[in-house]
Amino acid sequence: MKRAWAVFGVCVVVAVSGACGGGATTGASADAPVVVVPEFTLEDQDGRPFGLHDLHGKVWVADFVATRDTTTTPGVTAKMAALVKDVTANSSLADVEFVSVTFDPDADRTSAMSAFAHAHAAGQARWHFLSGTRASVRPLLEGLTVLASGGASASGPLAPAPSFVVVGRDGRLRALVDATAADAVATVRTAIGNAALAAAPTDVYVPSSVRTPGWLDAQRAAEAEALSKSTVLHDFQFKIGRAHV
Repeated sequence: MKRAWAVFGVCVVVAVSGACGGGATTGASADAPVVVVPEFTLEDQDGRPFGLHDLHGKVWVADFVATRDTTTTPGVTAKMAALVKDVTANSSLADVEFVSVTFDPDADRTSAMSAFAHAHAAGQARWHFLSGTRASVRPLLEGLTVLASGGASASGPLAPAPSFVVVGRDGRLRALVDATAADAVATVRTAIGNAALAAAPTDVYVPSSVRTPGWLDAQRAAEAEALSKSTVLHDFQFKIGRAHV
């Protein structure tokens, strides 16, 4: 039985502008909001952890698929395959990666994504097919702006907009493209080329859990409370004088 998936509408943009309307552009506008990809760790088609740290300093393209979907996934995947073939044949784009994230995590476990990858991307080491729990996939789709925050039901497919997302070396969104558009492949290819012109970051990737560990605020609050209840007795006397050498 064929299954259909409800999707949101999305406008074709090369600069993430936050609003539909106007023609596509080829560079970020001065007033475009900065969208930074959130931290994530999912599982690739081989069952290995794969996350934002694996893409640090690289340009990457994401699309959104479901192995049971017969409505948008076949067309989006065919366009992604065309992009992968074009980009991997260009030696100047050797650090561009491709990521297909399931929007049906309840059904698409590692075995399903492995079979899907074998069918559509056999031998493509730079094309990764990611799955995970609903709790880990949903924040990524929301962070990539293809799923409205709080817009998904508690079960069933997450139903993001059929989109291609291009992310720059700095982890910021460079393009959000309607994957159903006739010129989607050409638009994404242009966005990839523009994003690849940026220099690679020289910093070392540090996960947010290390930069701002979740326990730190609680520890700070506990120490402040303990200090407020403490009484320190002392009879120190300080005398300012000239030091003798």
